[in-house]
Amino acid sequence: MKVCAQTKKIVANAGFDTAITMIANVECPKLLPICCASLSDKNKDVRGKSAEFLRKMLEEWSTDAFLKNETIVEKAIKTGLSDASPSVREASRFSFWIFLKHFPTRASK
Repeated sequence: MKVCAQTKKIVANAGFDTAITMIANVECPKLLPICCASLSDKNKDVRGKSAEFLRKMLEEWSTDAFLKNETIVEKAIKTGLSDASPSVREASRFSFWIFLKHFPTRASK
């Protein structure tokens, strides 16, 4: 997560692309709490990339991967929706709609 906040754009983009590729190809629920916790980071770039990671996880992974962490994901999406950064809010809106497909009763609250 911290690699994506580097001042060198080449390093940041390479780290982001690598993480997105890993998320798309490997289902690892242990990453969810780390990603969700990063949505509360002080750095807006880390929050933005974490919101993108969460969106990608929700898009690619099965519902079973989220069963133990659905409350954490729900809180992270709520945090992202009220963030000061527009890019974090936008990624969180996309995440919400995908979360709605995974957990319709939970998302409607």
